[in-house]
Amino acid sequence: MFRLFKRPKKKKQFSKNDSMPSIYKLPPELISFICSFLDNRDFKNNRLSCRLFAASTRLDIKHRIKLDAKIKSITDANGGKIFLMMSGQVYVFGYNGYGQLGLNNLATQIKPVKLNFNNKIVDIDASSHTLFLDETTSVWACGYNEYGQLGLGDNTDRLMPVRIPSLKSVRKVISNGHDSFFLKDDGIVLACGENSYGALGLGARRNITIPTQIPELSHICQIAKGYSHVLFLRDDGKVLSCGLNESGELGHGDTINRNKPRVIAGIADVCQVAAGNLYSLFLKKDGTVWGCGNNGDGSLGLGEDINESVDIVKIPGLSEIIDIKADNSPLFLKKDGTVWACGYNYDNHFGIEDAIDFIFTPREITHSKDVKIIFDNDYYIKNDVTCSILSVIPGDIILKLVNEFKTLDYFEKEANARIARSGL
Repeated sequence: MFRLFKRPKKKKQFSKNDSMPSIYKLPPELISFICSFLDNRDFKNNRLSCRLFAASTRLDIKHRIKLDAKIKSITDANGGKIFLMMSGQVYVFGYNGYGQLGLNNLATQIKPVKLNFNNKIVDIDASSHTLFLDETTSVWACGYNEYGQLGLGDNTDRLMPVRIPSLKSVRKVISNGHDSFFLKDDGIVLACGENSYGALGLGARRNITIPTQIPELSHICQIAKGYSHVLFLRDDGKVLSCGLNESGELGHGDTINRNKPRVIAGIADVCQVAAGNLYSLFLKKDGTVWGCGNNGDGSLGLGEDINESVDIVKIPGLSEIIDIKADNSPLFLKKDGTVWACGYNYDNHFGIEDAIDFIFTPREITHSKDVKIIFDNDYYIKNDVTCSILSVIPGDIILKLVNEFKTLDYFEKEANARIARSGL
């Protein structure tokens, strides 16, 4: 079931006359890093031709942090970044206004620092609050706690990681918005936090401050949390959903909210799920991708004339997909190592040549080749090198992550400069 979509008003686009290419002397390793995901290059004399949306911009290396191992995952923490290493060590960096970085303060952290845990960390998820799972299957939490999402039985924020005493045998943690979910080894799920739309799946729409088992769930192998809805993938390839259903994102053919998980009848043989802002994605075992919910910004890749779909439909143009991510905009990793995208392309986030605001059908990101893992809209692993799409945080810092050299570098740029993600 579709609704017609009125194309949103376009934002002002930069033209070729807004900036002039400039030549900058950069370190060879930075040139190699940037050129690993950009098409137009100039390696002569270790110089790189860069188109900048500024009259003058300088990149100066400020710190190089020697890592103890390669990067396992990168998690966005509501403006902060958390890096989990293969060794189980954790580094944090960036905005910390909720205490989500666990540094016992609320200050923006402009230098990557290591958090100290007694045991190795094996999984992390974060938003305005952060959950750390250690090798003993214990869970630690810090950050914003107005709705009880830290699972500590109260509504007090924590500036340092605190162990959640009621949890054990956890294998995966999910932090999104004001909710937390905990997937246990036996396939059962516990949840706590805000429950305004029934996203916790516990029936009554009241906030929960202690992790509580969701009765309807068993044999769960993956959880995906969207804006205010949740998808639960069962090990038999079936999917259950609950929570907000404003645009049909629950996949039940209607727009009725659900406060308990319900099996989605229209999809089977699913191997991965992803949930975004009012939309849901389903990767099937045959490599095709299906979706439902909001398509106003092109998140379902169904074209610009369809606003939403309450029925689950196949996304055209995608095949041999092996990984999907749904954040502000979805990403699709193909078997051949290319990454495809659709949806809102804010600030030309995807680095496509024509720099349009909205991508209504899936398109290949031109600088993505031989990609192995996609983390979110900012990072991917390519040929054992972790690449950042020049993510800027408060303090005008540009972060570079390189697995090959096991270093974390960050650079300071002049205050009013804006670096293009394409046309370099």
